[in-house]
Amino acid sequence: CFVSNMESSLSEPILSRRETGAPHDDTFLASRERAYPEAFVQEASAEEGIVVPTTLEEWAKEFPIRKLPPLPARSEAYRSEPCMGVGLVLSFACVLTLMIYLSVVSGSTELPTVVATVCVRLTLTVVMIALISLLFLLFGGAGEIRRSNATCYPIPDEVVKRLRRSEGMKGLKNFTGPEGSATLGSYCVRCLVWRPPNTEKQQSHHCLTCQRCYRGFDHHCGVFGRCIVSANLVCFWSLIGMLLTGLVVTGATVCAANSSSERHSS
Repeated sequence: CFVSNMESSLSEPILSRRETGAPHDDTFLASRERAYPEAFVQEASAEEGIVVPTTLEEWAKEFPIRKLPPLPARSEAYRSEPCMGVGLVLSFACVLTLMIYLSVVSGSTELPTVVATVCVRLTLTVVMIALISLLFLLFGGAGEIRRSNATCYPIPDEVVKRLRRSEGMKGLKNFTGPEGSATLGSYCVRCLVWRPPNTEKQQSHHCLTCQRCYRGFDHHCGVFGRCIVSANLVCFWSLIGMLLTGLVVTGATVCAANSSSERHSS
């Protein structure tokens, strides 16, 4: 087990427990000084007589990130699910824009210039916000815990043994960090990264569809095929809000255009 000289004496283990529930996931954003004491000490395995890294630099030298086992492959749903969301957003954008064009721009109705200008600009704004939100949701990678020196080290004892034997992590459960630590919450044996402790405001989770760990996890959206987390939650709600706003603006524009046409025809 590891020993942290920041939180206790060198005789106190900091990595002695494993999680018994489903894996939780997230990375810590604390500074290096908070996340890493001057040295980490891990008891050598008596049966192997190995010497374990004691500093961050030694960890990075013996287990460089580029040589860690590859991250889990994305599931097929990760690529197929977004097709539904993209199709819905583009379809609504095209339909709403076409209705505004037929009602205002084509000249088939006689709306006042100010009203027509406001309707067109509102519709274009709604469409642009929706498209930007969609792109960020799909490609922003919000909340994903990426491998780095800050998230990969120190490595739990059992994982070290398996890495040195070139064995997989099958059968291992996530490891729990020292109690009270603000950075070493739990260690994901799939992604091989540390996550901060779960709190009421922020949960960590390993998504089986995205096959990545996320901080600030809310839910996985089967429509857009991405995890909704605290960092992209605004975009998610913006898409829903822009859909409703677009329907209201378009409906009001069509009604105003029809009323204007009736007045002029009479």
